[in-house]
Amino acid sequence: MAEEKKVSEATENTEDEKKTASKVSKPKEKKPNVFKRFGKFLKECKSERKKIVWATLPSTVKNTIMVVVVIIICTAVLWGLDKLFQTAIIDWLGDLYRAIR
Repeated sequence: MAEEKKVSEATENTEDEKKTASKVSKPKEKKPNVFKRFGKFLKECKSERKKIVWATLPSTVKNTIMVVVVIIICTAVLWGLDKLFQTAIIDWLGDLYRAIR
C-alpha cells in the first residue's frame, strides 16, 4: 500500500512538473523582421516572374484575328435570327390584327 502511494505521488509530481516545464521552457518564436519578410517576398516574386512564358507576336496576332472573326460571325448570325423573328412576329401580329378587325 505504501508503494502505491509512492507511485501515485510520483505520477502527480511528474504531471505537475510537465505543466510547469511546458510553461517555462517554451520561448516565444520571434517573427522575422518586416523588412526581411518584404525582401523575401520580392525575391520570390522575381523567381516567379522568370517562370512566365510570354506569347510571341505572331501567335498573339493570330489569336486576335480569330477572336475578331468569331465575333463577326456571331454578330451576323444573331442579326439574322433577330430579323427572322422580327418579321415572323410582325406578320403574326398583322394577321392577328386583321382577324380581330
